[in-house]
Order: sequence, then structure tokens, then C-alpha cells
Amino acid sequence: MKRLTYLFLVLFWALSAIAQDKMFASYQDLISD
Repeated sequence: MKRLTYLFLVLFWALSAIAQDKMFASYQDLISD
């Protein structure tokens, strides 16, 4: 059970990192316009 929770946390962290990366990229696009 604890291992499953750890796996979920890692997955959530990865999704958050990807989402922030996309947001940062679109933010740079807005600035460059």
C-alpha cells in the first residue's frame, strides 16, 4: 500500500513538472509577441 502511494506521488510530481513546463513555454511565447 505504501509503495502504491509513493508511485502516485511520483506520477503526480511528473505531471506537475510537465504542466509547469508547458505553462512556462506558452508564457515565453506571449512575451516574444
